[in-house]
Amino acid sequence: MSTVSIPATTTTARTAPAWSGLRRLTRVELRKMVDTRAGLVLAAISLLLVLLPIVTDLWRTARSKNTFTSLIGDSLGGLVLLMPILGVLLVTSEWSQRTAPATFTLVPNRGRLVAAKGLAALLFGTAIGVFSLVTAALAFTVGGLLHRTGGSWSISPWLVPFLFLWLYVVILQGAAIGLLIRNSALAITTFLLLPTVWTVVANVTPGLKGAAAWVDLHTALVSVTDVDRMTGADGAHIGTALLLWLVLPTAGGVLRLVRTDVA
Repeated sequence: MSTVSIPATTTTARTAPAWSGLRRLTRVELRKMVDTRAGLVLAAISLLLVLLPIVTDLWRTARSKNTFTSLIGDSLGGLVLLMPILGVLLVTSEWSQRTAPATFTLVPNRGRLVAAKGLAALLFGTAIGVFSLVTAALAFTVGGLLHRTGGSWSISPWLVPFLFLWLYVVILQGAAIGLLIRNSALAITTFLLLPTVWTVVANVTPGLKGAAAWVDLHTALVSVTDVDRMTGADGAHIGTALLLWLVLPTAGGVLRLVRTDVA
């Protein structure tokens, strides 16, 4: 009696699972931003912080001051603190929820995971920026019908690029600090306290007042709103501030992550 033998198949190369691709990882990270109760609440607050200042100004501010430019500024004012906090929570979720061992087992390539989190932060910032612009445009239109807005639709050509640049920088800044510290509460506290500490130190140390343009990221970025008048010094200020508050924390966080043995 003869038996039929089935030849064993061998694979010459080990292929990574499809779900570990950068695109799918980015979608997963975006979903995780609103998967938890805290993330969902913060996302809802982000939308409210865009809407409430606009509605308040349309109701209380004089018509001549409610321009399209001012409404765009209103839509961003409340996000100055919230966007970095969302960035912090995006990168600290594995540690705060104790899912790091499972995450790094499923995705051994930690660099790809960090890249996915960064892309998720940029996509979320883009969505908020688009929402802010659309909300400001609708408010300006409705306000015109109600005689609560004035001026024309014309804005500075650099206002919209600055809007998105600012959103990208602040959310990535929060993500960088979260990646470096890896503790949600401590990272958020650090981010909120550092500007206050810097202001106090600069005020009591006269020699440091001139360093604000080099160290204060928001002060440095303001020059982007008038690119036609930017100087080489302005570019140097932006580069130095980004290096201190974005590049170095990100590099330190990635290095720490790569060297950490997640048990």
